Amino acid sequence: MKTGIIQQSLSGFYDVIADEKIYRTRARGNFRQRKIKPVVGDHVEFSAENQQEGYLLKILPPPQSVGSATCC
Repeated sequence: MKTGIIQQSLSGFYDVIADEKIYRTRARGNFRQRKIKPVVGDHVEFSAENQQEGYLLKILPPPQSVGSATCC
């Protein structure tokens, strides 16, 4: 399994950037059954045997941002 970020979404295909490569993936059926739609910028876990065929397995929580402090 690899992790990456969705760069583009087009007609049910999701282009994921990982290891400085772009992988063309599709969402598994469990996303459609639960009515979850991955969006550009999501951090995802996926499996791919090559760069043209792969499946999204899991949407990961967004990374925590550091820097801004709460005010007042």
